[in-house]
Amino acid sequence: MQQIRQSVLTCLDKYKNEDRLVKELNLIVDKEGQQVYPVIFDVLTDLLMDPPEAEQCWHEIIEHYDRLSERLGRKVSLRTAICDYFCSIHKSLENPKVVEIHIFERTVKASRYDSLTGLFNRRYFLHRLKEEVARAERQRHHLSCMLLDHRSKMSKAI
Repeated sequence: MQQIRQSVLTCLDKYKNEDRLVKELNLIVDKEGQQVYPVIFDVLTDLLMDPPEAEQCWHEIIEHYDRLSERLGRKVSLRTAICDYFCSIHKSLENPKVVEIHIFERTVKASRYDSLTGLFNRRYFLHRLKEEVARAERQRHHLSCMLLDHRSKMSKAI
């Protein structure tokens, strides 16, 4: 999933032409499958969706993007169309905050990792565990989790 996220981030950073951006995001979907849609919305809106809902929203947003551009007589930003869609149509966002993605990603990374060890922190572990439990329930799979604490051996050795 991290590789898909990085592909989406690279695409957003690389393509300034909105039509080309949409085309490249759709190419990522063609290559990686339906699981790309939730990643796109997680990156751009921080909204968590399952793949079918995210796919439906993506198609509705592309139509909305085209209609907005046509009505205004100029191309609008895909991000503008997404914001308008989630604020006015889907109503998932009430008070969105506009921030540069690279600043947001840096903040998210800092909130997930322990600065001393470079390992995921407990808060992020619990967040990911919740997501994986939900995924296992949706897909009706079993889930196992094993925790190892090496500190007890290290403390005896010190």
